[in-house]
Amino acid sequence: MTVKIETFLMICLAFLISHNLYSQQQNVSESEIDFSVIKWHYHEYPKSSNVVWNIFVSPEKETVYRASFEFKGREMTACYDESGELLTEYEHLDDELPISIQYYLEGEYRKYKVISFVKQTDFSTQDIWYTLQVKTKDQGEQQIELDKNLIPFKTELLTRF
Repeated sequence: MTVKIETFLMICLAFLISHNLYSQQQNVSESEIDFSVIKWHYHEYPKSSNVVWNIFVSPEKETVYRASFEFKGREMTACYDESGELLTEYEHLDDELPISIQYYLEGEYRKYKVISFVKQTDFSTQDIWYTLQVKTKDQGEQQIELDKNLIPFKTELLTRF
C-alpha cells in the first residue's frame, strides 16, 4: 500500500512543480533557444510543426525549455533541460479514450463529456501516468488521475491513512 501512496505523492509533486513552472513562463522564438535543445527536439520529434517555445526557471533555479507542438497529428508538449535532455512529455490523447476508461466513466457518472485526456511521462523516473478531465452533469468538472495501467487513483481513500 505504501508504494501506491508514494507513487501518488510523486505524481502530485510533479503536477505541482509543472504547474508552478507553467505559471512563470516566458514565450520566446526558436532563434532564442540553445542549439543543443533545438537539435534534440527535432531528433526526438522530426517534422514536428507549429512549435511554440517557452522558457521557465525551475524551483531549483535551473532553466527549463518547453515546446508545445503537433507531431504525427497529435498535440504534444515536451520539456528539456539546458543540455537538451528530455525531462517530461505530455501527449494529448483526447481522441483515443480507451474502452476501459469509457466503461469506468459510464459507471461513475450518468452523463459526462471528456475535456482532455493526457499521457504524462517523466523521463528522470520513467514514471507514466494519465490525467483525464471530464465535465459531468451531476458533479461538474472532475479531474481523474490514472496510473500507467489506466487504473484511476481514488485520492479520497488515501486521506484515510
